[in-house]
Amino acid sequence: MKNRSQLRRVNPYQLIILMLVAFTGCGETAPPAITVGAVSFAEDELLGLSPARRVTLAQLTALALAVADSSTDQLGEPLLEKWENDRLLDIFAAELTLQKNGVDDAVLKAQYLTDPEWELTVRHILFFSERWRDPLHRTAARAKAARAMELLNEGADFAETAMQLSEEPGAEGRQGLLTPGREGFWVPEFWDAALALQPGEISPVTETEYGYHILRLEDREMVPFHEARTVFSRAVANRIEDPRVTLETWLDDNAGETEGTRHSKALTESVRLELKVPAG
Repeated sequence: MKNRSQLRRVNPYQLIILMLVAFTGCGETAPPAITVGAVSFAEDELLGLSPARRVTLAQLTALALAVADSSTDQLGEPLLEKWENDRLLDIFAAELTLQKNGVDDAVLKAQYLTDPEWELTVRHILFFSERWRDPLHRTAARAKAARAMELLNEGADFAETAMQLSEEPGAEGRQGLLTPGREGFWVPEFWDAALALQPGEISPVTETEYGYHILRLEDREMVPFHEARTVFSRAVANRIEDPRVTLETWLDDNAGETEGTRHSKALTESVRLELKVPAG
């Protein structure tokens, strides 16, 4: 991240920018792949992020910069408040649905443990060849990946091989090690290949939109239930019935007729239940 001094004053929304920089890492040599105002992200900081996450990163950065600028506080704060309130109502609707159907925390946790969320630490070797490249480029990249796999099968050290052969920017210094990620953090093919491994195992050559990867899983940790609960509970509620219908029924029974009154009542109840919008 560059030019932090241009953020005029410290407020909670600036933490969004700092958080984004923390999870993408630091790159100094590659030209910026995303630039939003005074904030730039290099390609090696974004590598492995899905297109949707890149868009979200740019949008959150733009919004955070706008709110950090004192001239746009009046515009930015209501937008953030509405976004948080809408998410809070979604969470409240899910909780109502679970309560209505007798799904308490004990049941929810038991279900979660059968299919938990994982955080994976991955080291990889990448040979760039985006899918729009011509067949000769693709074939050459695939051949380089196959040769790297041969070396690994012959006993070559993975980190050393990544340092020497990987075409990922910054791989030499990090030896192919990526920031730990959860589902949705990386493109689906990469995530699926990593999830299929046990620590210490090496994947087959895996194709993504960036080219050809060889992955080694360094570590996998189950995300604690209390961290995953909000997202998981919404998924469970949606499998039972439409939480929006449940919320509308609750509003009909417990709130007034005007939209503002209904909205306020639901938010008040969400606060009473100590529901919170998860970070990220």
